Amino acid sequence: VQRQPQEYRLLQMEQQNPSEDFVKVDGKQPNPAETSRLPPDSQVSPGSWDYTQIPHELDANYLKFDTDAKLRPSNIKVGTELWQKQEQRGFLGEVKKRTLDTAEQRRETNQAYDLLDALSRSGALVLESTSLHVVLAATHCFDETIINTAIKENQNPIEKLERSMMIVASTVHRSPPQRLASPSQVQRMRELSPALFAESVSKGVFPR
Repeated sequence: VQRQPQEYRLLQMEQQNPSEDFVKVDGKQPNPAETSRLPPDSQVSPGSWDYTQIPHELDANYLKFDTDAKLRPSNIKVGTELWQKQEQRGFLGEVKKRTLDTAEQRRETNQAYDLLDALSRSGALVLESTSLHVVLAATHCFDETIINTAIKENQNPIEKLERSMMIVASTVHRSPPQRLASPSQVQRMRELSPALFAESVSKGVFPR
């Protein structure tokens, strides 16, 4: 009797018993019948991370670990109404620059999204070898000036900033703070922010 390779047997088992671990969206379990209609490569794997939830996770961790309420989310707004676009019409064409007003910016943005929608067939095709850049901002606020914080309130502003940076970094990288901090500084930072560095809490909030 000829043996089947282990990889082939595992593939047969997986086809006979497909996984039912679908990613939850807004706390609801998606319908497997609807998910199965998508191309296999386009289905979201159970270990994927919904990047649209990052701001909500940051806000939740701000409330949980920033006991002084110094760390707050920030909105990013472009400072100028006019943009400079550099474009080249054709491979051998001359590179030109032109100014875009608000209406042209909106039109160029819509054209870019339309092109992405066409290339991916409205999300049915997987875009490989691509990168996604997510820009988020947070502000650490001081009620007093740096001098008054250090002298009048008798607080070290650097320690508060370290905690804020660790909250943001741990959330974005999905890693416990003790893994991100320098080993020589973990004990000191643990004493200043015990709730953030608690083993059980860190493993539950920052799962990686």
